[in-house]
Amino acid sequence: MDDNILLCDEVLIMKEDDEICILKNPNNYKKDCEETFYICLNKELDFLPQFGYVTRLRSSGLLFSRFKSVQSIIKSQCRLNLSFETVFNAVSFLDRFISINQCHGWKDWMMELLSVACLSVASKFGETENHTLHEIQMKGLKLSYSFEPKLIQRMELNLMKVLNWRLMSTTSFSYVELLTWNITSNHFLTVGSINLLLTTLLDVEFVEFRPSIVAMASLMCIIKKKLHYSTDLGYDLDDYLAYITTLIPQDHMDDLMKCEEKMSHDHGSYMNGTIIPSSPNTVLGGGMEDVHDLCNFFKISEHDLMKPNMVRFSGVKRKREK
Repeated sequence: MDDNILLCDEVLIMKEDDEICILKNPNNYKKDCEETFYICLNKELDFLPQFGYVTRLRSSGLLFSRFKSVQSIIKSQCRLNLSFETVFNAVSFLDRFISINQCHGWKDWMMELLSVACLSVASKFGETENHTLHEIQMKGLKLSYSFEPKLIQRMELNLMKVLNWRLMSTTSFSYVELLTWNITSNHFLTVGSINLLLTTLLDVEFVEFRPSIVAMASLMCIIKKKLHYSTDLGYDLDDYLAYITTLIPQDHMDDLMKCEEKMSHDHGSYMNGTIIPSSPNTVLGGGMEDVHDLCNFFKISEHDLMKPNMVRFSGVKRKREK
């Protein structure tokens, strides 16, 4: 495969005939994983929200709206049989867009529209089965509002432009396989780490850590809670922890310790249990907003919005399930 045919900012990790070589010599796979790890490490800062994002969320009262959106995206994984990569990418798109967009006075429908666009775009990159926009809205996210396809498509384009077409995100999930390849029986470690990482998506404070730090912290939490010294695992506990911590620069170690401590303290109960914490009891009110809000959101004039071929609301609010 020629590297020149790759699109956007994709990176060629493995050639088609590499699998046979890996089976014969595991050191080849170790080399590939470590090289890919450092590629992701060098790229991850390009896919973080802008500085001050968490402070802005708090000051603008968007914490609960973000929580609801991220929770809906996570739940859509089971409802639509999506890959975890799609879920993590969608949340990355959402956080990066909000941090860049200077819209003042976010409404509930704006966040829901953005959630649909983020999940739809992420699905186009990570899924082999195509889901209709209606399925993503009503079956996957189970939104309060129903949006017409043209409106969603316009939001998708707006999203990709704001993100500068950098859509191959490096997320905490990107590191899981790269950090567990050398554990012989790594299924429980991988599953436990993914469960923990999904809960951290809901907690905006983890946005302040680099994805590599969050991924390593999740593995360290699972290891310290679950693993015992065993030759069946290929590595004993000390060797494995020593190995993964050598992969990151030493000046990141303080952040790693802080992240692990917070994760273990705040999210330790989700290492074995459900991956979806209950949402707060508060329910935000508000109905479909007027044309003026939509124009401000897309930075277009009301005159342009009223043209026959322009997008507009469906005007239908989905009945809440009992």
